[in-house]
Amino acid sequence: QEATRATRDALAKLEDRTVVLDEEMRRENAARKKLEVRLRNIMSERRLKAAKAAVEARLRAEEEEARRKAEAAAELARQQEAEAKAEAETARQAEEAAKKEEE
Repeated sequence: QEATRATRDALAKLEDRTVVLDEEMRRENAARKKLEVRLRNIMSERRLKAAKAAVEARLRAEEEEARRKAEAAAELARQQEAEAKAEAETARQAEEAAKKEEE
């Protein structure tokens, strides 16, 4: 009888310990899941930040390219204007020379 009671006590203690361990395991699993979600959110946030940085860099490059093209177009327009003025001056001088020859 004494042995039976000791065995029952030991089983009860073991069951109590099992309940405690199960509860600890549930808490640890819940905490682990929360950490996994948090980690996924952090990684997602980092991917978004990296994607945003890439888009911003691409936009800056496109803006720089557009600026360079605009500057090149403006320079070409200045050159064409200068050439047109030079041609007009040459034509004027030729006209003056022609008038002097007539005289």
